[in-house]
Amino acid sequence: MSGQRGWGCSRWRQGCAFVVWYDTGGRRLSPAQLRDLIQRGKTRKAPFIDAAGQRIEARLTLRPGAHGVEVLLESA
Repeated sequence: MSGQRGWGCSRWRQGCAFVVWYDTGGRRLSPAQLRDLIQRGKTRKAPFIDAAGQRIEARLTLRPGAHGVEVLLESA
């Protein structure tokens, strides 16, 4: 389900809090990147900005977390 700031779970009324923000890791994600993230569990390598503000080649990876699903910026 597409919202104003990201893609989210269509069961949000039942309490699903899953969301992938359009702007993640210093870049705007494309629908193709979202598809890869959901279908394959990771995106292809792309330039992102890390927490220190440095440009890195990385991929987004979904992994089960303590609070549902986390989106991690992983160096490739």
